[in-house]
Amino acid sequence: MLGPARMSENMARKTPRSGGTPAIWREHGSTAVRASGSVKHTAGPGGAYLSPDDSVGHQIRLAYRAFNRLLGQRLLVEKLTPAQWFFLRALWEKDGVNQRELSTSLGLTEPTTVAALRVLERRGLLRRRRDAHDRRRSVVVLTQKGRGLRDKLMAVPREVNRVGLDGEQSADIAALLATLKRIRLRLETSVQAEHPFGDDGGG
Repeated sequence: MLGPARMSENMARKTPRSGGTPAIWREHGSTAVRASGSVKHTAGPGGAYLSPDDSVGHQIRLAYRAFNRLLGQRLLVEKLTPAQWFFLRALWEKDGVNQRELSTSLGLTEPTTVAALRVLERRGLLRRRRDAHDRRRSVVVLTQKGRGLRDKLMAVPREVNRVGLDGEQSADIAALLATLKRIRLRLETSVQAEHPFGDDGGG
Protein backbone atom coordinates (compact mmCIF):
# COMPACT_ATOMS: atom_id res chain seq x y z
CA MET A 1 0.00 0.00 0.00
CA LEU A 2 1.35 3.43 -0.97
CA GLY A 3 2.05 5.98 1.72
CA PRO A 4 0.40 9.44 1.65
CA ALA A 5 3.44 11.13 0.10
CA ARG A 6 3.77 8.52 -2.65
CA MET A 7 0.03 8.60 -3.37
CA SER A 8 0.13 12.40 -3.64
CA GLU A 9 3.06 12.20 -6.07
CA ASN A 10 1.27 9.64 -8.26
CA MET A 11 -1.94 11.65 -8.27
CA ALA A 12 -0.05 14.77 -9.32
CA ARG A 13 1.38 12.94 -12.33
CA LYS A 14 -1.96 11.57 -13.56
CA THR A 15 -3.80 13.15 -16.45
CA PRO A 16 -7.02 14.73 -15.14
CA ARG A 17 -10.13 13.31 -16.73
CA SER A 18 -11.98 16.62 -17.08
CA GLY A 19 -11.71 20.37 -16.71
CA GLY A 20 -8.85 20.86 -19.17
CA THR A 21 -6.24 20.85 -16.39
CA PRO A 22 -2.68 20.31 -17.73
CA ALA A 23 -1.17 16.84 -17.61
CA ILE A 24 2.56 17.67 -17.62
CA TRP A 25 3.94 18.55 -14.20
CA ARG A 26 7.29 19.13 -12.56
CA GLU A 27 8.02 18.82 -8.88
CA HIS A 28 8.09 22.10 -6.94
CA GLY A 29 8.36 21.74 -3.19
CA SER A 30 5.43 19.73 -1.86
CA THR A 31 3.28 20.39 -4.94
CA ALA A 32 3.45 19.69 -8.65
CA VAL A 33 3.58 22.63 -11.06
CA ARG A 34 2.79 22.51 -14.77
CA ALA A 35 5.99 22.59 -16.82
CA SER A 36 4.68 24.20 -20.01
CA GLY A 37 2.22 26.89 -21.02
CA SER A 38 1.46 30.30 -19.57
CA VAL A 39 -1.20 29.37 -17.01
CA LYS A 40 0.22 28.15 -13.72
CA HIS A 41 -1.68 25.42 -11.90
CA THR A 42 -0.46 23.63 -8.79
CA ALA A 43 -1.74 20.31 -7.54
CA GLY A 44 -2.05 19.97 -3.80
CA PRO A 45 -4.27 18.03 -1.40
CA GLY A 46 -7.37 19.82 -2.73
CA GLY A 47 -6.57 19.22 -6.40
CA ALA A 48 -5.55 21.68 -9.11
CA TYR A 49 -5.07 25.28 -8.02
CA LEU A 50 -5.31 28.24 -10.39
CA SER A 51 -3.19 31.25 -9.52
CA PRO A 52 -5.19 34.51 -9.11
CA ASP A 53 -2.82 36.08 -11.65
CA ASP A 54 -4.03 33.56 -14.23
CA SER A 55 -7.69 33.42 -13.21
CA VAL A 56 -9.89 35.13 -15.80
CA GLY A 57 -12.68 35.63 -13.26
CA HIS A 58 -10.31 37.19 -10.72
CA GLN A 59 -8.75 39.53 -13.28
CA ILE A 60 -12.17 40.62 -14.54
CA ARG A 61 -13.19 41.38 -10.96
CA LEU A 62 -10.06 43.46 -10.36
CA ALA A 63 -10.52 45.33 -13.63
CA TYR A 64 -14.18 46.01 -12.79
CA ARG A 65 -13.24 47.35 -9.36
CA ALA A 66 -10.61 49.64 -10.91
CA PHE A 67 -13.08 50.93 -13.50
CA ASN A 68 -15.70 51.44 -10.79
CA ARG A 69 -13.31 53.34 -8.49
CA LEU A 70 -12.31 55.74 -11.24
CA LEU A 71 -15.94 56.16 -12.30
CA GLY A 72 -16.83 56.96 -8.69
CA GLN A 73 -14.12 59.59 -8.48
CA ARG A 74 -15.28 61.25 -11.70
CA LEU A 75 -18.93 61.25 -10.53
CA LEU A 76 -18.14 63.05 -7.27
CA VAL A 77 -18.57 66.41 -8.98
CA GLU A 78 -22.27 65.56 -9.42
CA LYS A 79 -22.47 63.97 -5.95
CA LEU A 80 -23.47 60.64 -7.47
CA THR A 81 -22.29 57.11 -6.75
CA PRO A 82 -21.64 54.58 -9.54
CA ALA A 83 -24.72 52.62 -8.36
CA GLN A 84 -26.94 55.71 -8.73
CA TRP A 85 -25.42 56.44 -12.12
CA PHE A 86 -26.29 52.90 -13.31
CA PHE A 87 -29.96 53.56 -12.49
CA LEU A 88 -29.92 56.84 -14.38
CA ARG A 89 -28.26 55.23 -17.38
CA ALA A 90 -30.89 52.47 -17.45
CA LEU A 91 -33.64 55.13 -17.41
CA TRP A 92 -31.91 57.18 -20.13
CA GLU A 93 -32.05 54.07 -22.28
CA LYS A 94 -35.66 53.22 -21.37
CA ASP A 95 -37.73 55.67 -19.36
CA GLY A 96 -41.06 54.92 -17.72
CA VAL A 97 -40.36 51.34 -16.60
CA ASN A 98 -41.73 49.69 -13.46
CA GLN A 99 -39.50 49.06 -10.46
CA ARG A 100 -39.36 45.30 -10.92
CA GLU A 101 -38.34 45.61 -14.55
CA LEU A 102 -35.63 48.07 -13.56
CA SER A 103 -34.36 45.72 -10.83
CA THR A 104 -34.22 42.80 -13.26
CA SER A 105 -32.44 44.77 -15.98
CA LEU A 106 -29.70 45.75 -13.52
CA GLY A 107 -29.50 42.36 -11.79
CA LEU A 108 -30.41 43.84 -8.41
CA THR A 109 -32.88 43.00 -5.68
CA GLU A 110 -35.97 45.18 -5.36
CA PRO A 111 -35.01 46.47 -1.86
CA THR A 112 -31.69 47.68 -3.30
CA THR A 113 -33.53 49.34 -6.16
CA VAL A 114 -36.04 51.01 -3.84
CA ALA A 115 -33.25 52.48 -1.68
CA ALA A 116 -31.39 53.91 -4.69
CA LEU A 117 -34.54 55.31 -6.30
CA ARG A 118 -35.51 57.00 -3.05
CA VAL A 119 -32.22 58.94 -3.01
CA LEU A 120 -32.54 59.95 -6.67
CA GLU A 121 -36.14 60.98 -6.13
CA ARG A 122 -35.16 63.21 -3.19
CA ARG A 123 -32.64 64.88 -5.47
CA GLY A 124 -35.36 65.60 -8.00
CA LEU A 125 -33.85 63.39 -10.74
CA LEU A 126 -36.81 61.04 -11.08
CA ARG A 127 -40.27 60.41 -9.72
CA ARG A 128 -42.35 57.32 -9.07
CA ARG A 129 -46.03 56.97 -9.80
CA ARG A 130 -48.54 54.13 -9.78
CA ASP A 131 -48.86 52.06 -12.93
CA ALA A 132 -52.16 52.95 -14.62
CA HIS A 133 -52.68 49.29 -15.57
CA ASP A 134 -51.58 47.77 -12.26
CA ARG A 135 -51.90 49.91 -9.16
CA ARG A 136 -49.66 47.51 -7.21
CA ARG A 137 -46.66 48.54 -9.30
CA SER A 138 -44.66 51.74 -9.41
CA VAL A 139 -43.47 53.25 -12.68
CA VAL A 140 -40.20 55.19 -12.63
CA VAL A 141 -39.84 58.26 -14.85
CA LEU A 142 -37.07 60.79 -15.16
CA THR A 143 -37.70 64.44 -14.39
CA GLN A 144 -36.50 67.18 -16.70
CA LYS A 145 -33.52 67.62 -14.39
CA GLY A 146 -32.69 63.93 -14.61
CA ARG A 147 -32.98 63.87 -18.40
CA GLY A 148 -30.86 67.01 -18.61
CA LEU A 149 -27.88 65.26 -17.02
CA ARG A 150 -27.63 62.61 -19.73
CA ASP A 151 -25.14 64.20 -22.14
CA LYS A 152 -22.92 65.46 -19.34
CA LEU A 153 -22.83 62.20 -17.38
CA MET A 154 -22.59 59.84 -20.35
CA ALA A 155 -19.26 61.49 -21.12
CA VAL A 156 -17.89 60.21 -17.80
CA PRO A 157 -17.82 56.46 -18.58
CA ARG A 158 -16.50 57.19 -22.05
CA GLU A 159 -13.52 58.96 -20.48
CA VAL A 160 -13.04 56.15 -17.91
CA ASN A 161 -13.04 53.58 -20.72
CA ARG A 162 -10.59 55.71 -22.67
CA VAL A 163 -8.19 55.70 -19.71
CA GLY A 164 -8.49 51.94 -19.23
CA LEU A 165 -8.09 51.10 -22.92
CA ASP A 166 -5.45 53.68 -23.78
CA GLY A 167 -2.87 52.16 -26.12
CA GLU A 168 -4.95 49.10 -27.00
CA GLN A 169 -5.65 48.29 -30.64
CA SER A 170 -9.24 48.51 -31.92
CA ALA A 171 -9.12 44.89 -33.08
CA ASP A 172 -7.95 43.74 -29.66
CA ILE A 173 -10.73 45.68 -27.93
CA ALA A 174 -13.34 44.19 -30.27
CA ALA A 175 -11.97 40.70 -29.62
CA LEU A 176 -11.99 41.31 -25.86
CA LEU A 177 -15.63 42.46 -25.92
CA ALA A 178 -16.68 39.46 -28.01
CA THR A 179 -14.85 37.07 -25.68
CA LEU A 180 -16.36 38.61 -22.54
CA LYS A 181 -19.86 38.38 -24.02
CA ARG A 182 -19.36 34.68 -24.80
CA ILE A 183 -18.05 34.04 -21.28
CA ARG A 184 -21.00 35.88 -19.74
CA LEU A 185 -23.56 33.97 -21.81
CA ARG A 186 -22.02 30.61 -20.91
CA LEU A 187 -22.02 31.48 -17.21
CA GLU A 188 -25.58 32.80 -17.31
CA THR A 189 -26.73 29.66 -19.11
CA SER A 190 -25.05 27.52 -16.45
CA VAL A 191 -26.62 29.50 -13.61
CA GLN A 192 -30.04 29.22 -15.20
CA ALA A 193 -29.62 25.47 -15.71
CA GLU A 194 -28.57 24.90 -12.10
CA HIS A 195 -31.07 27.37 -10.57
CA PRO A 196 -33.93 27.81 -13.05
CA PHE A 197 -35.90 30.00 -10.66
CA GLY A 198 -32.80 31.95 -9.54
CA ASP A 199 -32.95 35.35 -7.86
CA ASP A 200 -32.46 38.96 -8.82
CA GLY A 201 -28.86 39.09 -7.65
CA GLY A 202 -27.29 41.03 -4.85
CA GLY A 203 -27.08 44.74 -4.29
